[in-house]
Amino acid sequence: MMRTLAAAGGVCALAATGLIGPAQPAAAAAPVTRAAAATGYVALTFDDGPAGDNSRRLLQILAQKGVRATFFLRGDNTTTDPALARQESDAGHDIGNHSFTHPALSGLTDEQVRSELQRTTDALVAAGVPRPRLWRPPFGEVDDRLRAIGDSLGMSQVVFDNVPGDWEEQNQDPAYICDFVVSHARDQSIVLQHDFSAATVDAVGCIIDGLRAKGLEPGRLIPAATQSPLSASWVTVQPWTSTPPAAATLHPVADRDNYAGTGGADAWINTSIWQTAYFKFDLTGVAGDIGSARLRLYRANTEAGPVTVSAHRVDDDGWSESTAPGSLPAAGAVVAQTAAAASAGWVELDVTDLVRAERAGDATVTIAVTSSSGTWTSFHSRDAGDSRPELHIG
Repeated sequence: MMRTLAAAGGVCALAATGLIGPAQPAAAAAPVTRAAAATGYVALTFDDGPAGDNSRRLLQILAQKGVRATFFLRGDNTTTDPALARQESDAGHDIGNHSFTHPALSGLTDEQVRSELQRTTDALVAAGVPRPRLWRPPFGEVDDRLRAIGDSLGMSQVVFDNVPGDWEEQNQDPAYICDFVVSHARDQSIVLQHDFSAATVDAVGCIIDGLRAKGLEPGRLIPAATQSPLSASWVTVQPWTSTPPAAATLHPVADRDNYAGTGGADAWINTSIWQTAYFKFDLTGVAGDIGSARLRLYRANTEAGPVTVSAHRVDDDGWSESTAPGSLPAAGAVVAQTAAAASAGWVELDVTDLVRAERAGDATVTIAVTSSSGTWTSFHSRDAGDSRPELHIG
């Protein structure tokens, strides 16, 4: 492979930086610094960790440079070294989901894909890392199905446009990696690297210096409603001072319907033209701006055929699962509707405005749900395991 080094000003002077050498203890989180005249932002991302001493040395270099990055961690590696995953997060870096075992997701079923991602999120949370708001498919595989599954788990899809190929044996050269990344970098670029590569870690200081010499600054990935102009990523790259939107997947703290025979401990809840289901969510842990809020319910039966499912506001959150059916609060105005096919599966309702208003109030939201048929349409309740109701906030 032909490799040419950038000439102007000597982009790479690796030996002079003192950043090549044995692993050192990771430094504590340092304040983010930035070039005074940055004209654009580039995301530095690192896949497949935590990666032992390489990751620890990378943390030290990033701290020395006053730079933060995004680490897309595997679930199996996180389970092996949860303390290092927590260390990366505690140092101020963002942590994303890179699947549990790094399979080709396009060959898996929807449930298998969800399992790969959910198991990784669970491993990260167990390690003390905030629930991820970003995910990267292994091998950069993208399609509408995979993106929708990631969205359903409250995570925005991130791929890349700047790829030095640091997993290839012939590319284990810090000078080459630095030159490639810097020469291909432009505003909104997302750089794919791997901290299992010692050459990548050796190149990072040079990369940061080279980006700054071009007027570019390492930036933060922020979920966006539109696709990046440079890749199939649903994010923008912004200054690290930017606050990401809220990201959370909540489950009800209470749910039941207004039918006397169905209490709070059943695995299903019924709706119809006269029957109402109630779902209560605690919003106190949701931080940041709420870009969207989607109520997802799993339809369990098909006897009613195609129906319209409606979400209603409820002004009284004082009910519980032991409240008598006749004492449940009244369902108010319809805030969202969707058509549900005559098949079992997930039904989604956009309740963004309601959730925003309730978070600004008492930080508790009750959503009542009805359906348009005289025959019951049943949904799984919070006692139904993986198919329990979800409120996705992003």
